[in-house]
Amino acid sequence: MSTNLSISDQIGTSVVNYSGLVNMNLFSSDVQTVIDNKFFQVLYNFEERFVTTTINNVEKKYKTKSFYIYGLLHTITGLTDQLQDVNGEFIIENVSTEDNSKLYLCFLLQSIRPTDSPTNDPKNGLLSQFFNNLVTDGAGTIIYKGNTSVNKNIQIGPYNDDTISQQTKCITYFDSANNATVVIYTNPVTYNTIQNNSINFKRYLSGLDKTTKLFNVQPKSSSDKIDNRSTGSSSNSSSTDSNSNFNIDNDNIYIDCNPTGESEESIKTYKLPINSNLMNDIQKSSVSTLISNFAMFSILLIVCYVGIPQLYNAAVCKKNMDDKDEYNSRIFIFVYFAIVIFTLFIQGSVNHDMNELLAGFFFMFLAVLTYILVLDNGTSDGEFDIKSFVVFIFGILNHLFNPRQSSTIYLILFFIFMVLISSLLMKDSDGNIFASTDKGKIAISWISILVIPTISGLITWTTM
Repeated sequence: MSTNLSISDQIGTSVVNYSGLVNMNLFSSDVQTVIDNKFFQVLYNFEERFVTTTINNVEKKYKTKSFYIYGLLHTITGLTDQLQDVNGEFIIENVSTEDNSKLYLCFLLQSIRPTDSPTNDPKNGLLSQFFNNLVTDGAGTIIYKGNTSVNKNIQIGPYNDDTISQQTKCITYFDSANNATVVIYTNPVTYNTIQNNSINFKRYLSGLDKTTKLFNVQPKSSSDKIDNRSTGSSSNSSSTDSNSNFNIDNDNIYIDCNPTGESEESIKTYKLPINSNLMNDIQKSSVSTLISNFAMFSILLIVCYVGIPQLYNAAVCKKNMDDKDEYNSRIFIFVYFAIVIFTLFIQGSVNHDMNELLAGFFFMFLAVLTYILVLDNGTSDGEFDIKSFVVFIFGILNHLFNPRQSSTIYLILFFIFMVLISSLLMKDSDGNIFASTDKGKIAISWISILVIPTISGLITWTTM
């Protein structure tokens, strides 16, 4: 993989959550640009706002510190060389609350024809507010640090500001030299006419630096690029996906975005009236989910109540075992459940996976139910002997993996084949192949180590 940035490096934007960037007040007195600077910087010193990232399953929190406007810093093959008049970047600088590392959110700026509709509103858009109130004053003069004759402020909300184009893809990399993470959103913010007297925004951008000391504009090595394996996001190596259509012609690139609606996670961040229709829908959905889970649990209860005695009868009672083997079989079932339950609880706690914890509770309930139905019959008969129990376990393993027991081997191979095929074909909601995700690997491990041998062994043992 090349160190040069390419459109094929883009991933889903779930790596970054900047939904906290709303209702932010900026003041001309916080402008940091001096007369020799060929970039614009304004500090953010109002109510704290935060951005979070999730990389390698680690969540990190950053506090917003500054806003910048530069010339075009990043060269992205397949994007900036295809789009006309991409001539600047709007950058949000954030600092980690834990280790002072930096996070830079970079939005590309594109000038379009006057006859086209820009995403930035010519009067009230984010870029327009910056240019007309913080970069320049009402007389068409550039504002520099310490210019006390100017006292202006603006309020912006990058997350819910319609002038920031809807973002579905980004390119992300680490900059170890500056202890920074850089995120470049690939859907440009477009503008046409922004004019403050004699000063034109496009002309202003053309005079700004195309280099910066904030971060390296290209990753130092290919391993610094952040991909789907690190984020769990979906990527698209081409410039077309299900939510954005890139139509390339000789004049420009136009982007037609289809809104996908708010996710449940986003809805949770809003304050909703208790009696609103949305709250009623959420409550109905929760009740429906509870009823469905209860119905499923009831069905499993009936199946277990009917099936466990039958299975125990076919696997133990009808095999003409002596009393010692029947006793060892009951102990083996107890140990089997104990190992499964213990592993599920440990794995669920480590991964903070509620599904594994719920599975552990289900197996605990199943173990108790099994004891009530079958294991209490004759459990007091016999005396536990570790030697005979170990011999009994090896006998089970010998039956399971005995080459002469071809039916078991064929069943195991068949199950493994079906699991591999389905895992390689199945994809999660982000478009990742199930077998490549962390949950997929855990599920395949459980199925391969526990489920397949158990089902295969029971089928051949009870039908033998």
